[in-house]
Amino acid sequence: MISPSNDYKKCINCGVCESVCKNDAIYFENNNEGFLYAKIDSKKCIGCLQCQKNCIANIELEYNLIESMRGYAGKYMVKEERIKSTSGGFCDALSKYVIKNNGCVFGVAYSEDFKLTEYICVNNFKDLSKIRGVKYCQSTNPNIALLEKKLNETNLVLIIGLPCVITALSNAFSRKYNNLLLVALVCHGPTSTKVHNKFLSKYNENFNCIQLRKKYGGKDYFYLANDNRVIDKRLWENTSYFEAFNILNNEACYSCKYKLSSIKADILVGDYWGLEDDKEFFSEDGNNAIIFMNDRIKEDELFSNLPNFEYKKKTINDIVSRNKSIICKGEKSPYYDNFIKYIDTCANLDNTIKKTIPFKIRIKKNIKIIIMKFLPIKVITFVRQRRK
Repeated sequence: MISPSNDYKKCINCGVCESVCKNDAIYFENNNEGFLYAKIDSKKCIGCLQCQKNCIANIELEYNLIESMRGYAGKYMVKEERIKSTSGGFCDALSKYVIKNNGCVFGVAYSEDFKLTEYICVNNFKDLSKIRGVKYCQSTNPNIALLEKKLNETNLVLIIGLPCVITALSNAFSRKYNNLLLVALVCHGPTSTKVHNKFLSKYNENFNCIQLRKKYGGKDYFYLANDNRVIDKRLWENTSYFEAFNILNNEACYSCKYKLSSIKADILVGDYWGLEDDKEFFSEDGNNAIIFMNDRIKEDELFSNLPNFEYKKKTINDIVSRNKSIICKGEKSPYYDNFIKYIDTCANLDNTIKKTIPFKIRIKKNIKIIIMKFLPIKVITFVRQRRK
């Protein structure tokens, strides 16, 4: 036995196996792509099989009754608040409610040196900025012991994470907690920390702010700064990080079973692409949320506690048609093999992408980027919706 999951490639790095092991026999190791996988130390393992019994990859998930779910479009009504986040600012609004009511929020933040992403616990408004915005590389796993401690001593605990991790956590706790709120983020699969650090390696200046999708005029920009001094700012889709994110994902993502029909989350949140046909509700910056709720969440009670957050009921079919990642697992990129071949030999990620993607394809993409700079946001969101 080398892995708690029957197939180590299905490991999602949730940390549940480590939390149930009584002999500290579980450790995590990066593979050659830069993803963390759980492994078993055979010298410490006593063969109790608790790690395998509790591994979510080995558990057959019950199907959700999609018909009983409710779907919404949502957005912060105050633009200044909305553009600080993605997905209409829903998670930010919900986090503020939890903290205001003496609760705490577990979300993903960058480490102090920005070399990795990790779960942190936030219980004040100031630190909310750390977990705001997208992080597209795999994070370290959440501290389950700390989560249970907070659940036993705190009024309300909100956990925000990828559907696979949220589903694993829902199955991990020693008992059911009424003060636990699980929010999953619509996901196409994270890339690795190797990609993240390879991209940042080209910057020789010190920086203290990274935003992968900072809103400017309704468009997503990569933004790197040191205090208020901008080091780099460009369309997110014009970065090698964006390209690598769409080429390299965790192996488990290609057989993902943590979609709408089976995830165990109270709420599922994502980007509502192509909402421009709803002229009354569409936000001019294109930052709108998809929100799914299970039958445990009371709609009126939830939204009444989120001041300045507007919502509108939508059909399940309409929502799914706008963001296919809700129901579809990712497919391995045709450039995957080339990317793996060059990522360790090239000086930085820009050079890796140049060698990975054929010249003609890159030229076409560069032309598209130039056009995107001048297109209105309504046209861009329409294109994104068709692409999804």
